[in-house]
Parts: sequence; structure tokens; C-alpha cells
Amino acid sequence: MVRNTTVNKIMAQYKWYCLLVTVRLISVMIPQSGYIHPDEFFQTTEIIAGDILEIDVYRPWEFNSSNPIRSIVLPYAVFGIPFKVQKRISSCCSFLSESYLSLVLPRILTALFSLVTDYVLFKLCKYFYIDAGKALLLLSSSYVTLIFLTRTFTNSYETLLFSVLIYLVYTEHENYKYLAVNKSVPSESKKLKKDTKCGKNSPYKEKSMKTFQSESRSKYNSSAISMGIGITVVLGIFNRPTFVAFAVIPVLFWLYTCFMMKKLIRVIVITSITVLAMFIMCVIIDTLYFHFDEISGLFLHMETCVSQQLPDNFSCFYTSLQEFLVVTPWNFLRYNVRTDNLAEHGIHPRYLHFTANMVILYGPAYIVFILMSTRNIVNFIRYRNNLMGVLLSCMICFPVFILSLFPHQEPRFLIPLLSLVMFLYAKFSIESGFWQLQVISHLFFNIPLFILFGFLHQGGVVPCLGHIQSGLNLEQFTFQDRFIFYHTYMPPRHLLHIRKNFKNPIIDLQGIRMEQLKSYFNKYKNITDEKSGSSYLILPGTLVDTVKKELSDNFSVSFYRKFCCHLTMEDPPNINSLLSNISIEWSLTNLYHSYSNFMNQTSLYMFIIDLKTSFLRGKADVKDNPPSRTAKDILGQKQHSIRVGSN
Repeated sequence: MVRNTTVNKIMAQYKWYCLLVTVRLISVMIPQSGYIHPDEFFQTTEIIAGDILEIDVYRPWEFNSSNPIRSIVLPYAVFGIPFKVQKRISSCCSFLSESYLSLVLPRILTALFSLVTDYVLFKLCKYFYIDAGKALLLLSSSYVTLIFLTRTFTNSYETLLFSVLIYLVYTEHENYKYLAVNKSVPSESKKLKKDTKCGKNSPYKEKSMKTFQSESRSKYNSSAISMGIGITVVLGIFNRPTFVAFAVIPVLFWLYTCFMMKKLIRVIVITSITVLAMFIMCVIIDTLYFHFDEISGLFLHMETCVSQQLPDNFSCFYTSLQEFLVVTPWNFLRYNVRTDNLAEHGIHPRYLHFTANMVILYGPAYIVFILMSTRNIVNFIRYRNNLMGVLLSCMICFPVFILSLFPHQEPRFLIPLLSLVMFLYAKFSIESGFWQLQVISHLFFNIPLFILFGFLHQGGVVPCLGHIQSGLNLEQFTFQDRFIFYHTYMPPRHLLHIRKNFKNPIIDLQGIRMEQLKSYFNKYKNITDEKSGSSYLILPGTLVDTVKKELSDNFSVSFYRKFCCHLTMEDPPNINSLLSNISIEWSLTNLYHSYSNFMNQTSLYMFIIDLKTSFLRGKADVKDNPPSRTAKDILGQKQHSIRVGSN
């Protein structure tokens, strides 16, 4: 009876887990309208979409050909697939929105890759004999999983690669335990045999020797694991050089395991060869991508080097290759060690990761981590046991400490620690017996943040771009129109799907002052013909009253449309104005007015800006102008197979 009850509880946990995985995938396809950070687009999909779909995009400074600090290897390997699929779909399914496909297809692939992190946590729980169902529930209900691991951040793939590294390291350690049981490692054989006799404090108290050996029969070959670790580390470093901070402790633990297995030299040789081969391959790919047009110049320079004397031609060859080869991790490191460079992105206190960012990401799980780590360290100092618990704590603390040395700190830099933090969180719930209390606190923390970052934060930008893209297709807009984004995050251009040899109508004014906005529109005072197109100003609802007041003297500001919901932390809603009606008198009418005020302030508005002087002119002047090219002329009909080339 007890056994049936336990089985039912486990099945219920996995049913809830499957439901949460379904929520993860469905929320991607809805899609999530929240816009967390421009790097979600401009370090990955914006670049690859421009190359594969042959559309106009904005290439950020990280990808300049002279000194790029971002590698193209992993983004092309991952996001090249969904954009190739989109290219095929668009040719046969013209009714599907290009903007929707460009947004959702890369996210679906990222969400599927996030299941690797789930699997690694599952294996980690099995390794330590922890209830995997509870750990997977905590992981899959975390807003970090539902939001960050389904977005196209480089940090999301850093999380994936770190999870793979953890899996490979602990697989090797399982090999070590298996060999010890079979007397291949004499120093550990007696200890492991004693542990499998169901002792009171044994981690294997529910496993007999026979069961342990049968579970360990099919283990990965150590050579394959060594190659896998080498490939993972190199890809992680070229994806984000900060991956080194996450990889140090697991790699040292792996080397210690290989030393105990008496095969350290062999795995070092295999791993070194793999790392060198992967490094050369990544450098070649990046070099060909960024410096492909300079290959002929390199060979000409090499010919001049051959004609020089022997001592000089080697230095000539070295100088030529040094200028030609692109090593993005080295460029990344050189850029980020300079404080003046980081100041352009924001300088933060060194303690921010430990005191704020870990709390923002993990909430109550971070508090549990502090308690668990303190207990593990104290027990290790006093009794010299629980080494594995200390090791897990070090795998979390060490990268946080290293990343804290850099003054620019953002919460997303720490999301690779997700699976380890959730593992310790689940372990604490099992040992303490506070499972229900932990679930309640976990949900209270994660559900609001899932809604905030998934749908509210800068949530009007992506739907607005989708509306512009469909309007261009339907000729509601022309490419002489200007869409001016003011006080929003950078609009990703690839969502408009505009051909490379046509002007992109997006203008990003970022967070300029009001005087600069007025001077921008004053440039068009003398332009009154149809060729100039219309100007659409897109801004948060919290700035609507201010902008209308400042521009009303010289311009006509007409409401066109608003997009809900759009919450911007840079220009947050005015709480006093929201509560003013309620504070005067509590009534349904005042409550409704406060609600309407809140919805207006948390929306993204689109206004048509017209010059008042242009109204004095007749329409006859407009008729004399030749007609402007329509959206169909520029985008081209989807049923035609003609492709517009780039300039």
C-alpha cells in the first residue's frame, strides 16, 4: 500500500513536469511579447537572419570586421537551421507572417535545447540518489527556465554547454566508481563495497552490489568523454569567454578523477589534441567570415614575405597572420579588461552578483543555497566528509566570484548556474521536509516574474514591429514612411523582413532628450510632398502627455494605435496618478479610471506626426509628384521566386 502511494506521488510529479514543459513550449509559440535585453536579438538572430534571409539588419559593433569580439561559429550552427527552415516555409506558405516565423522558430529550437538542462539535472539527481521528480518540478517552474532558456541569448547556450560539461564530468566519475567496485582501483574498492551493504549513513544503502554493477555496465568510454569535454569547453569559450569561470572547477574535478583512475596523461593528451583542433577550426571559420574579402591581399603579402631574407620572413609571416586571423575570445578579453569600455554599458558594484543578481534570478533558492553551502563547508571542516557537497557549492561560488571582478554585472550572466542551484534546492526540501512550503514560496516568486519578463517588460516593441511588417505587406504603409522609436529598446530590424537593397524605415532615437526630439522633427518642416512619407512616433504611454505638450505647438500629433502591454523600467508608471482617484473616494468609477490610467501608462503608443504648416498647402502639389514605390514593389510577391540581391 505504501509502495503504491509512493509510486502515485512520483507519477504525479512527472505529470506536472510534463505539463510545465508543455507550458514552456506553448508560451514560446504564443509568442512571448516581453523584450528582456537587446542582446537577445543583436548578438544572435539579427546577424544570422541578415545573412541567410538576405534582409536588411542592424549589425552591432561586436561584429565589425576590423576587431570583432563575438564569434559567428555557434550562432550560425544553431540559428542557421531555423532560418533555413523559414526560407523554405515562406516559399510555400505565404500566409504565414515573416515576423512571427523569424521570432518563434529560433526560440522553439532554443526551448528544445533547454531540455538538455532538464536531463542533466535528472542524471545528477540519480547520481546522488535524490528525488528527481521534485528537482525537475522546481527547474521547469522557474521563470529563468521559462524565459531565459527559451530566448536566443548567448547566455542560454552557455547554460546548455555548462550542463553538458557537468554531465560529462559526473559520467566519468561514475566510471571511476564502477572500476573501484570491480577492484580496478584498489584504494577505493573496500570503501565502495562497504557503502553498498546498506549501512545507515551510506549513499548506496538502497542498492546492492549486484544492482550497482548492472547499472554501471554501459558507461561512456573515457576517450570519448575527454573529446566531448574538449569540444564543449572550446565552444563555450567562443560563445562567451566567461565560460572559463564556469568550467574551471568541473574540469579540475574531472582531472582529479582521471588521476585516481591512473589515466591522467592519456586524457590530457586526447583533450589537448581535441581542444587544439576545435580552436583552429573556430578561428578559421571566424576568419573566413569576417575577413573573406582580404584573402587575396594576404597571399600577396605572403609573396612579398618569401622574397625577404630568412630572419625577416618569419616575422613577416607572423605579422601577416596576426593581422589576418580573427580570435574573438582574445578580442573579447582585451575589450572587457578596460574599465572605460565597460563604463559605456554600465558600471556596477563588485558585490552586485552576490547580493542582488543571484536573488533576482533564484529568489528563495538562493537563500537555501547559502544555508546548504554553509552547512557543507562546516561539516567538511569538522568531520572531513561531504566532499561532493562542498564541490557543488564551489561550482556555484567560484564563477560568481570571478564574474564579480568585472564591474559590469547583469543577472543573465549567472543563469548557467540554474541546474546546480535547483539541485541543492530540491535536496534541501527532501532533507528538511518543507516541500510544500518551498513550492509555495517558489511559485510566489516565479509566477509574477514570468509574467513581467515574459509578456510585460518592453512588451509592445515586438508586436509593433509585427504590425509594421504586415502593414508594409498589405500596403497600409510605404517605405517612404518613417517609424521613429523613442525611449524603447532597440527594435530588431530582421522582424520587418526588408530586402537588403532597400531603405529600412526604422529610426531608433533611443533615449534622447525632448529638445533633441523636437529638433529632429524640425528638420522636416520644409518637406511637404508625398515623397517624404508619414512620420510615426512610437513611445511608451508614460511619455505621451509630455510629448504631446512639447510637440503640439508646431506639429499635429494624431493617435494611430496602441499596443498592450508595455512596461518600461526606464519610464515607469506614475504610481501617484494611479492612486489619486481612489484616494479621493473609493468607488467603482474611480477604480475603473485608475485601471484605465494604468493600462494607458503600460502601453506602447503609435502617433502620426504631421507639420501644421503642411495643412496650408493644397493637394494639387501632391498630385504632381510621381507615385512612390509601394511595399509590394520592395518586398516582392511571395509567390514569385525572384530574389532581390544585396548591394
